[in-house]
Amino acid sequence: MSPQTTLIRPCQADDLSAVTAIYAHHVTQGRGSFELDPPLLQETPLAVNGYRLGLSAHGL
Repeated sequence: MSPQTTLIRPCQADDLSAVTAIYAHHVTQGRGSFELDPPLLQETPLAVNGYRLGLSAHGL
């Protein structure tokens, strides 16, 4: 068995559709969100200012 390498990097614009799909699954199937409907790609905090997290807009 060969060892696996894990790469952790900041989210990029090309990742947004996959991140949105993963989150949507957990909104609709999981219990870890207070959202009733998954947000659209344009509504995700990652989509604010391109691909950067919108945390600075909230003082975080």
